[in-house]
This record gives sequence, C-alpha cells and structure tokens, in this order.
Amino acid sequence: MSFFDDTNNFGKVLTIAGLIMALASLASIIIAAVDHYGAGYIASLVGTLIYGLMIAGVGRKVLSGEVSRKINVLGSFVAVVGAGFIVQGFFTMIGFIIWGDASAGAVEFIISLILGLITMYIAKTVTDGKTSTLDRLFWFLLLIIFAIMFILSLMGIFSGWSTIPGALEAISSLFLMLVYVFLILMLLSDDVKQEMGMA
Repeated sequence: MSFFDDTNNFGKVLTIAGLIMALASLASIIIAAVDHYGAGYIASLVGTLIYGLMIAGVGRKVLSGEVSRKINVLGSFVAVVGAGFIVQGFFTMIGFIIWGDASAGAVEFIISLILGLITMYIAKTVTDGKTSTLDRLFWFLLLIIFAIMFILSLMGIFSGWSTIPGALEAISSLFLMLVYVFLILMLLSDDVKQEMGMA
C-alpha cells in the first residue's frame, strides 16, 4: 500500500493541517489584539480558528478508524468544508456588525450559508450509498475543485514567510497540498469511482 493510498496517513496529514491552520489564526488574533486592530477584525479570525479545529477533528476521526472507507473519508472532508463556510461566514458577519456594517455582514453570511449548504448536500449525496447522475456530476466537480485547491495550496507555500502567522499559513498550505493529493487520488481510486458510478 502506497503512502497516499492509506487513509490513516490522510488522517495524520489532515489533523496536522487543521491544527496549523488553527495555530496560524490564533497567532493572528494575538497580534491583532496587541496591535489594536479592533474587535471586528479579531471576530472575523475566530471563524478561521474554529474551522481549523473542525478540520483537525475530521482528521482525528479518520485516524481513530471511526471513518475509514474512502468514500466516507471523502464525504466527511467535503461536509466539514461546507460547515466551515457557514462558521466562517457567521464570524465574518459578526466582524462586519462590530464595524457598523450589518448589511454587508448579512450578505456575507447569506452567501457563505448557501455555499455551505450546497457543499454539505454534495457530501450527503456522495455518501448516501446510491449511484445517480448527480454522483457522476459531483465526481467531476470535486476533481476540478481539488485540482484547483492543490494549485492554490502550492502557491501558498511560497508566500507569507515574513511574519509568524504567514509562516504558519505557508506550512499549513504545504500540508493542505498533500491533503488535496490524497483527495484527488481517492476520487481516482477504483473504490470511490465505483461508489460514484464512474467505474
């Protein structure tokens, strides 16, 4: 079994990526508080901190064996991304409200809520045990998205090293790049392709 074919390794990488994301957000919050950036900015960072911990939580579930089948690992990741949209959108909205722009905050949250619900619906469809045209459509969609995110994560490795939060985000990008390699290979695996009607 290769490194990228082992879901346990995916759990390790995902856990590390999530914890570093959370740590980078925490460092940004501390710096923002010390430099008096304002409560609105700090509030918006809290969502990213929580999202990082949510990502790490999924990684721990994979590591513990609670989630083990590739299709369920894939679905769990997609679902937490959807939930992350909503959580980050909520805290960004709080930040806008603190800044005195409740309408912009509401728009931000509504967009994040819609994106989050759509993403969570994709996760539910992928793992419902049924094969449909939607599964095949989502297979292609996820492959494209994961490939794009791989490229963006690769680019993120080479930026932001001048500050502590930036360096942590760059390291997080390295692990996220590995996460997307795992996810792309999962989609291309015989198990997942059969589950999603692509075999």
